[in-house]
Amino acid sequence: MAIPQIFVDGPRLIDGTDLNNALAQPAWQTNPGLTAKAGGGITSATALVYGTNQVTTVASAADSVVLPVGAAGGVVVVRNSGANAMQVFAQGSDTINGTAGATGISQANAKTSIYFAVNDVAGVTTWVGLLSA
Repeated sequence: MAIPQIFVDGPRLIDGTDLNNALAQPAWQTNPGLTAKAGGGITSATALVYGTNQVTTVASAADSVVLPVGAAGGVVVVRNSGANAMQVFAQGSDTINGTAGATGISQANAKTSIYFAVNDVAGVTTWVGLLSA
């Protein structure tokens, strides 16, 4: 898989935060055996990584996970193998399918979602989530 291009072409200064976000994670990781944060909420939610994440324990409805900081072109695959639906949050001002990241969206158990990070014209990251059948 190619590393997503998140920088504008040509010579210029690049913000260190953008570099850290782009280079901190390999292009594709596998993150199995996760436990969603008990009690839900975005604070201390279980962190997901770019690549594939399998949440195997969702002890009660709305236990939570949080997407990584959005970088255009990023892809996060999330499998909910737990017993309950979980809440998926986005960081900062990022949104998921138009819903504020701090509100999050529900992902049913036994479902897989693919989240794509895209930037709008104002540079705000929007996560677009596609849920499996």
